[in-house]
Amino acid sequence: MDKAGFYRENEHFLKILAIHYARNFSLEFDDLFQEGALGMLVAFNRYGSEKKTDELEKIGKKMANRFMYRYVSKEIKRRKFLQ
Repeated sequence: MDKAGFYRENEHFLKILAIHYARNFSLEFDDLFQEGALGMLVAFNRYGSEKKTDELEKIGKKMANRFMYRYVSKEIKRRKFLQ
């Protein structure tokens, strides 16, 4: 599997997760989606050659969630600082 195929296969999950965070924390969907996509690609680059497809997908989803969560945390801290 290549990067583009891996991304296309998990794009729906990224959209759902980005919508969840965008609605719950009033953040931009596009920014969250980009962070999640970055997490997916980082997972592919690190583990793509050594893991099976189903394991790689689990790792990719966890990393996408982690990247989005970190973005949300930083954004909330930034907002509190500006008040």
